[in-house]
Amino acid sequence: YTQTENTVFTDYIPVNADVDETIKVVVTYTDGGVEKAREFDFTPVPLKRNYLTTIMANVWKEQAEVEVIIDEILNINFEYAAKHGGEVTLDKETTLSEPLRVSGDLVINLNGQTLNGTTSDILFRVDDGGSLTINGEGNVNTNLYVASANEGGVITINGGTYTSGTTCFQANGGEVYIKGGEFDVVDAEKTYILNHIDGKKNDGLIEVTGGRFHGFDPANSNSENPAMNFVKPGYISTADGTDYVVGYAATTADEILAAFDNPDVDMIVMTEDITTSFINANSEVNAILVQLPLYS
Repeated sequence: YTQTENTVFTDYIPVNADVDETIKVVVTYTDGGVEKAREFDFTPVPLKRNYLTTIMANVWKEQAEVEVIIDEILNINFEYAAKHGGEVTLDKETTLSEPLRVSGDLVINLNGQTLNGTTSDILFRVDDGGSLTINGEGNVNTNLYVASANEGGVITINGGTYTSGTTCFQANGGEVYIKGGEFDVVDAEKTYILNHIDGKKNDGLIEVTGGRFHGFDPANSNSENPAMNFVKPGYISTADGTDYVVGYAATTADEILAAFDNPDVDMIVMTEDITTSFINANSEVNAILVQLPLYS
């Protein structure tokens, strides 16, 4: 760079919590073949997760005026993680106005917050080699679809409450794993809460092992013709009013005990009464919601 050009220095600093620190910036440049260094001390410059800290100064002046600007960049984090892979944890209600292509391993921690997608397109399209994993409790609201898995793409949903226009999750040649969460759409027919693209029936899959679905039975999905069963063998979809709840199907006390050791099970659905003297489980077992009827 020359003195008449702007110089930009960019660095990424992982931050686990909000902190205030003194940041020392050392600028090294060459003047007539001689390397020189100039130090700047900026105090305080807060480093904050999901924020961009910009330090502006004219390094060519001996007495440089310094300006520090802090901007929220959660959307930039989404774009970067979607492309290169990474983890994004929401710390407040967040809106994405543009659809994202996911080619890296994107992990979203809802963290009790709300993610809104205002685009009229599919919010996340997971491409070949990419993956989308959503963890934790929180809300995801979109106008059309939450996400679609293209060939070679993988979607894994471990929790959250999802409300979309017509479809929550779609398999377009890729793989969709629903392990927990609550799912609904604005469409009164509720037909396409989960959808496996007609032309991709022999490619990809939708596998459901948990979750609550409003007005939609994932074991008898009328989004397909003929209807398809998306529920993994060994699990069952059971009606709860107008909802359907998916959980691990247990018919014996031994199957209940085995479920406590299975990290993928967060609900047991008992298909019949079970008589047993006791169930002995230690304090480290997973929290499991037992669906009626209860054992005796």
